[in-house]
Amino acid sequence: MARAARRFPDGVVCPACYRASFRRVGTCRACDQRRVLPGRTAGGGLCAPCTGIDGFRCTTCGADDQVLHRIDECEHCHLRRRLTQLLAGDASPTATELIDLLCDLRKPRAIQALLRRNPSLIGLFHEIAAGRRTLTHAALDELQPAGTVDHLRDLCVDRGALPPRNRQLAAFDRWRTEILETITPVADRQIITSYATWHHRRRLAGHVEDDTLRPWATRVARQQIRVAIAFLGWLRARHTSLAVCRQAHLDRWFASGPTTRNHSVHFLHWATEQHHCPRLHIPTIQVPLPNPMSHPERIDLVARLLHDDRFVLADRVAGLLTVVCAQPVTRLTRLRLDAVLTEGGTTSVAIDTERIPLAEPVAALLLELRAAVAARFPGSPWLFPGRIPGQPVGASSLNQRLRAIGVTRAARVAALHELIGHVPTPVLADALGYNPNFVAERSARLSTGWNTYAGLKR
Repeated sequence: MARAARRFPDGVVCPACYRASFRRVGTCRACDQRRVLPGRTAGGGLCAPCTGIDGFRCTTCGADDQVLHRIDECEHCHLRRRLTQLLAGDASPTATELIDLLCDLRKPRAIQALLRRNPSLIGLFHEIAAGRRTLTHAALDELQPAGTVDHLRDLCVDRGALPPRNRQLAAFDRWRTEILETITPVADRQIITSYATWHHRRRLAGHVEDDTLRPWATRVARQQIRVAIAFLGWLRARHTSLAVCRQAHLDRWFASGPTTRNHSVHFLHWATEQHHCPRLHIPTIQVPLPNPMSHPERIDLVARLLHDDRFVLADRVAGLLTVVCAQPVTRLTRLRLDAVLTEGGTTSVAIDTERIPLAEPVAALLLELRAAVAARFPGSPWLFPGRIPGQPVGASSLNQRLRAIGVTRAARVAALHELIGHVPTPVLADALGYNPNFVAERSARLSTGWNTYAGLKR
């Protein structure tokens, strides 16, 4: 049996429940004030004054509406006290500014976890406090492992202590530097360096500038670079190089390996254009059409998303935009609150440069979500905000949530195929923000012809 930690008016609580009561903050059911809620009733939580419990107020700052570290100290004051002890030898104004910055972040518990996981962060704080270094992206990049400080970086960006930086492109730069160091032949390293830097990296940077970088873009670039390195190694093992590669080598490369070798097609076209490789016949890779969800299953899914309020509202709206408007998750995560607009009684959502009008009751659910997000996440511009301040929800995270309620890729494919069968390709591409070439190719493979569309309009 667990040892009793504290006796409350409604009974004895175990240590786990006692610790959980420190972190429970909300509106008291009795006095309607926002406070720590150690008391529990069937109708909601109760604050310490209303339940007659002593404590649950920070004795340093007097706050009773903040998450507590212990019964008489909030998380912010605990972090300030710990940082003051760590930087006790640095009493400069810079040290005070650093402590104020870190303690002003919305999640002090995350900073404490970072200090436990990455002791080198304490050394960086000492150097910053002493004035020998400044808090920059480059300084955080030097900490290993690099991914452990990404959360701190995002918090500082949200607070304005660091300028915004694209996480995907920064992670790609780190990975590119590391993988180029593993290539032994100097000639191969030079080719891959040019391919990774002046082709992939420059293209990704262009997408960042015009805000069109998709979450999968850097993953595809990494895969293509890896396969290019493997291809050069495969040629070296056969005592040849890219400059003297022959058609027989190319045919054997594609015929004798896994399907991941198809990613080398992109590299071979680039190498041919840059005169690193002789002109050879590069095969065209045909990707089979994905299997769509059946029409009755899709209709049933739409009905559940519209009327089943057991699902989270954000998941219902994202699911409807997927199975009705054929929008991929990567686009949904980039939707902003100002993308939803109501004019003349019609609600529409802006995707890329196009506006998609929405019918009821989808429009009503979208407006309800916009109001709920604006109230719960003040200052956030995103329609689907994530857990990290200032960042939208991750595409993989939202995708997992949608799959859990039945919104799969097959549902989106079914929506797209049905729209292609009813709307001409150019019109559909403009309306949904799709690439016209992609929609035209998919329409041709589905044998959907619109050559007589002009006559139908007459």
